[in-house]
Amino acid sequence: MEQEDQYLTELQNLEAYQMDSSGLQMFGSASPVTLFYDSVVMGTVGFMQPVEIPSGSTLTVQLQDTSLAE
Repeated sequence: MEQEDQYLTELQNLEAYQMDSSGLQMFGSASPVTLFYDSVVMGTVGFMQPVEIPSGSTLTVQLQDTSLAE
């Protein structure tokens, strides 16, 4: 609860923000970087059919916000 109160207080005191491919940084008057969110999404990938994925493979996923799309 104390951590949540501190977070909400810092959120109200934000003066600027910067967003790029590495994540979101939010700045306040008290410290250089008040809040930082890394652009990492974790989850599980499932396939409709059994697939054998070679060891050392890399999965690339692209997330798109279509909430404002027509």
